Formats: sequence, structure tokens, C-alpha cells
Amino acid sequence: MPSAHEVLGVPQNADETQIAAAYRSLVKKWHPDVVDSSLKSEAQDKIVAINLAYKAAMSSLANNTQLPDPIKIAKQLINKKQYDAALRVLSHATDRTSEWFYLQGFLLMKRHKPGAAHDSFRAAVRLDPDNELYRKAALEAAVEAKRSETVRGKMSAWARLVMHPLLSRKA
Repeated sequence: MPSAHEVLGVPQNADETQIAAAYRSLVKKWHPDVVDSSLKSEAQDKIVAINLAYKAAMSSLANNTQLPDPIKIAKQLINKKQYDAALRVLSHATDRTSEWFYLQGFLLMKRHKPGAAHDSFRAAVRLDPDNELYRKAALEAAVEAKRSETVRGKMSAWARLVMHPLLSRKA
């Protein structure tokens, strides 16, 4: 994983002005509203990496070399109902703790992927077997995964995909 300074393209001894200038330049280049639609997903990932690198580089200037906590950022995004962005932020975390697996499972459930969510919840339970919240979430995801395998569940998933754009237009 490249260092914060490498992501921003500045030397390790860069000052605040250099870091800020590099950050602004990269944000202008990779902002999802500016890039082609074919690069939008890549741009969103780059923006997340650039933001994390900027925070880390600025923190290192203040003798605080800790990276921003991706789990904390993901929780803030979840509170804002920005589930895809939260999932991208989580993917940059280096420590895969039980809480990390639980949050990933939660986000996968929000994206209607109960099988993958169940796997994440199971990993959280393996790391923290006494946590009832993780156990309950794993069970709910397993039930939803089984339900989605039935004909009725497949029809429901299809209807959700077809109707979702229609529902969002009314709002």
C-alpha cells in the first residue's frame, strides 16, 4: 500500500502548502462529476484514497502519524445512508477486525447480497464468538439468503430491480 505522500505525489518532507496544492490538483482531476461515466467507479475509489492520504499527510505534519480510522469514516457514511461509499472506505482498511466484518456484512445486506453478507457476519462471529449482535446478524443473513434462493425470493429480487428505478423517480 503506497504511503500518503506517494498517493499525493509529494516528497516525504512536503509542507502544508505542497500537500494542499497536490490534493486540490488530484481532486480536480479525479472528481466523479468531472470524469467520464466509464471511469466513475475508478474515480470514486481514487477520491477516497486521495482524501485518506490528504488527512494522513496533514496529520503527520502535526506529529500525528495515525491514518484516519476507516471504520469510523464508514460509520459516518452509514449514518448518512451512503452505503456504497462506506463499502469503498472499508475496503481500504488494513485491520480486518470483527467490527470490520460486521460492517461489511451490514453494507452487503443493504445492497441485497445476503449470501456475501452471511459470509462476512460469520467471519465476525469467528473473531468474536460471544457477540450476540454478530450472531443475530449472521442468522438473519442466512435466512434471507435461503429465502432468496426460492422462486418467490427470486421473483421478489427481480421485482425490486425492476421497480427500484420507478420508485426513485416518484420521490
